[in-house]
Order: sequence, then C-alpha cells, then structure tokens
Amino acid sequence: MPLAFASPPISLNTAHALALSFVGSYVGSLYISKNARLSFKKVVAPDLREGEQRAKEDDERWRNDPDVIRARVTAAGLSTVSSCVVVLGVVWAFVGWDMKELPIALETTLTRLGFDTDLSLSQIVLPSLVTPVLYAGPLYAYFLAGRLPFQRSWSWRRCIAPIVTTWQGWRDFIVGPTTEEVVFRACTLAVYQLAGASVYMKIFLPPLLFGLAHVHHAWDKFNRFGRTKAAAQRAILETIFQLIYHSTTYISHLLQYNGFATARPSSSNIPGASYRDQAGVFTWTPWLLVHNA
Repeated sequence: MPLAFASPPISLNTAHALALSFVGSYVGSLYISKNARLSFKKVVAPDLREGEQRAKEDDERWRNDPDVIRARVTAAGLSTVSSCVVVLGVVWAFVGWDMKELPIALETTLTRLGFDTDLSLSQIVLPSLVTPVLYAGPLYAYFLAGRLPFQRSWSWRRCIAPIVTTWQGWRDFIVGPTTEEVVFRACTLAVYQLAGASVYMKIFLPPLLFGLAHVHHAWDKFNRFGRTKAAAQRAILETIFQLIYHSTTYISHLLQYNGFATARPSSSNIPGASYRDQAGVFTWTPWLLVHNA
C-alpha cells in the first residue's frame, strides 16, 4: 500500500524549488548536447513575405532536422526520467533511505505520478469523458466534413502515417506530449501535493510553469523568420500568446483540477489532521487528448 503522510513531508519552498528544477532540467536538456542545440547564421532576410520563413542554410541546425529531433527526444526522455527519480527520492527520504523501504517508496511514487494499477474502470473512464466534451464542437465539425477515423475523408496514409513514420510526428504527437505531461503536470502536481499546497496553487502554478517552459521558442522563431523587426515582433507576440494560453486558459486549469480531484484519499489519513494526504491518482487520457488536439 502506498505511503500516507500525516503532515507535509516537504515545505512549500522546497516544492517550488523542485518544480522549477523540473522546468530547468527539461528545457536545459535540449541545449546541453551539441546535437540537440539549434544553430543559426546571422542572416537578415528583409524581403520575406508576411509569415514566410527564410531558406535554411546548409550548415544550420533547425528544430525539424531529423538529427536534432532525435537528440532532443532522447534528452527530453532522460530529463523526464530524472524528474520522476527526484520525486522518488523525496518519498524515499521520508523513510530514511532504507533499502528495505524502497519497494513501497517506488509504489508510492508511481501512485502519486498517476501510474496506479488499482484504478477501477469508473476511475479511468469518467475523468476521460470530461475533457473531450470541450471539443464537441470541433469533433462535430470533423464529423460533418467526414474527417473522423474511418470516414470518407480519413485515411491511414494521410492522417496516421505522418505521425508514426516521421521523427516530427513522434516528437509532436507521442514523445513530446507524453514527456511534457509527466514532467509539467504529474511531477509538479506530485511535489505540490506532498507540500500540502492549496487547491488554487495546484491548479494555477503548474500551467504557469508549463507556459514559461515555452519561452525559449522565441529565439527559434526570430531566426527562422529573418531576424528582422517584424520577425522579433512575431516571435514575441507568439510567445506571449503561448504563455498566456498554457498558463491561464480554462483547459489547463481543468486538466490540473482533473488530476487531483480524482485522487484517492489515503486510507491512513489521520482524523482531524490539518493536512489531507492524497495519493495522486489520476488518468492520463484527458491530458494527452488535449495536448494532441
């Protein structure tokens, strides 16, 4: 049975530090390796049409280059594993780093990250029905256009093959969403839960961190669109919009709430205690549906 805590095992400041370290590790991992780093020449292209990218030089490294994607997928995967290990370390430290307690510390960590094998069918299905309702309009539009799976305008070659047979598809639809959800939702929510953070903090802070993690894309956009004043404006505006979207929209907040609202209260809660410990049980389906929408 997963561990239960009568009081928060870590402070709120520690949770903040850990959450920021998850962000720094994930984003930083994309730049540590030379193969993962982007490389641009200081090329100014003032004659581009609005919204047009400049031509890529032979010795440049752009984010959609297959070797860059491979390196970044590997880096993001390692960073994700390390963040999960940190959460394990926090839980294991509570029992004094005792090797005999490692199995239960591991079980507790997996449960708090959402990987619970004891979920009932209703715990899996019901939360997964909430998020798709938000997309009822677009899904209905796709239905009318015949673009849903197995309708007349849908085909495996055009709709699925580009995802599973290209590095860009793996990054955008499989590895990227999965690693980001594990790090920016599961790991951050786990440490804030361990710190006894308020409901509002657990709803609003992880999406804000997720939004901040996308700020580094501004440099990529600025270079690809010609290093001009217009390119700078485009990069800044798109980055600000992305930051606001990820950190303030109801979708992000709903996903966070869905994460701990479906949590299973620990059987070892102490009556009258000010800290209500919960094993962070939540399903991954809604998060991945939204991330790939």
